[in-house]
Amino acid sequence: GKTCLLVLIVAQWVACFNGNILVTADSEKAVDSIMALLHELGIEALRLGIPAEISGGAQYLQTHMSKHPKHSMLRVLDTQLKNSRLDLQKAAQGHVSQNLQQTCRKLFAQIQDLHAEITKDTIANARVLCTVASNTGSPKLSDVPFAFVAADEATSTLEPELLIPICKGSLQVLCVGDPARSPLVHSDAARALGLHTHTLSRLQSKGAVVHKLVHQHRMHDAIVHYPSIT
Repeated sequence: GKTCLLVLIVAQWVACFNGNILVTADSEKAVDSIMALLHELGIEALRLGIPAEISGGAQYLQTHMSKHPKHSMLRVLDTQLKNSRLDLQKAAQGHVSQNLQQTCRKLFAQIQDLHAEITKDTIANARVLCTVASNTGSPKLSDVPFAFVAADEATSTLEPELLIPICKGSLQVLCVGDPARSPLVHSDAARALGLHTHTLSRLQSKGAVVHKLVHQHRMHDAIVHYPSIT
């Protein structure tokens, strides 16, 4: 199917080229499916967002962050902050209380800065990152360039959403989808402005090369043929 082909192309990117790879889809469930297929091929991808299904093989942001060399420092600072807050609750009002408040604020700021640093490093060092298209506009990804972008369900994703990952500095973009489908748009005004037109159709109208899968391997040919004659 289309998703399997997308995953195989991503695997070729990993094997043959340098540069970060961004893989997106329209739904969390579709991203889960991509993560599962990448895991089967032995590709450790980083998963951003809230998964539709929890998978033991999926590599989430917190899992990757826990492997960062500075993560132990983060745990130490967190413990110090908890202890300082307990001391603050016990302390009477006065000079001691003011000092503890300053200590808590300082520790909290250090934790925030270190957490942001670890998050940035983790995302930047991820060879393959998977998330829904709309989530690629997250501030966490603002400074991360992606040499390759693969978008599944590209025909059911609104064009403004799909433009977010495409504009991440990509050198090569792969859009996969069913050309018979279109984004679900209820607004007549939005449809009049062309928001229901999917990206593949627009790219094709501008001369982009579009390849079609002509063979399917999901079911017997007789089953595929039956709906067309009934």
